[in-house]
Amino acid sequence: MEVRQLEYVVAIADTKSFTRAAERCHTAQSALSHQIARLEGQLGSKIFERTSRSVVLTEAGQVLLPYARKILNEVADAHCELMELDGAANGRLRLGMTQTAVRVLDLVSILGRYSREQPEIELSLMSGPTAELFGLIARGQLDLAITDLGIEGVPHSLEFLELVDTERLVAVVPRDNPLARRKRVDIRELVAASKFVDFRENTGLRNRVDEMCRVADVTREISFELGEIREMVKFAAHGLGVAIVPKSFTQGPDCAFITELGARVLSLQDPLARLSIGVFTESHRTLPSVWTFLRLLNVTTHFETAN
Repeated sequence: MEVRQLEYVVAIADTKSFTRAAERCHTAQSALSHQIARLEGQLGSKIFERTSRSVVLTEAGQVLLPYARKILNEVADAHCELMELDGAANGRLRLGMTQTAVRVLDLVSILGRYSREQPEIELSLMSGPTAELFGLIARGQLDLAITDLGIEGVPHSLEFLELVDTERLVAVVPRDNPLARRKRVDIRELVAASKFVDFRENTGLRNRVDEMCRVADVTREISFELGEIREMVKFAAHGLGVAIVPKSFTQGPDCAFITELGARVLSLQDPLARLSIGVFTESHRTLPSVWTFLRLLNVTTHFETAN
């Protein structure tokens, strides 16, 4: 079993195509197919089944894939560490973050500083929902995730350090809503008074609001499901429903339209109406590029203590 063969396995599993996998790996399809056939001969099992429309993993392939990802990630980590020890410009840092984390922590400026101070580090970034980021860490495709601590707590094998103790959730209420004259409301009152503009499913914010409703034993009516929190605020301010969002998305010059449209931002009395923002990483991950970023956030001692 060779590293190159495992790279081909992962590429085919990701693209569901021998042709696209060969393009991704910058090799000829015939060479890729030959290596997969050779690997299957070594293992004594078929890894892929080709259908008329796609390529799917066999049962043996499903067993092999997570090991292949783990091995490739560890090989890449070893390569980066060795290159960094030699002072070579081949370090990497793969970050994931949610919309809320970017807004609350002003991560753009932090990343800019990191890039200026560590120009030799290859920095990559993706934004997505918390569950997706956790999955990418587990598969070795991300080094860190900066997001909120969900109601489920810290996933197994991950370490969490809180960066922001409390980011309050607030309700954006249209001017004609019967609650608009209030300063504070609870989830029961919101559900009784209005339809909701909600975040999409399987996200930390959506799960938090779902839990608030479950605890209060109420069921809200959702009119709109959006993938951008800022758009939720706009929809609510224009009278299309009530939106529960992190408070930071209602502050700043870019949020002047809320007041201009006569909408109101109300505090929520519910104990669950808060988020804790922090860093998630695998407890064993010690890449120099990772520690450099953690030092920039002034959090390395917390991880060292925890471990």
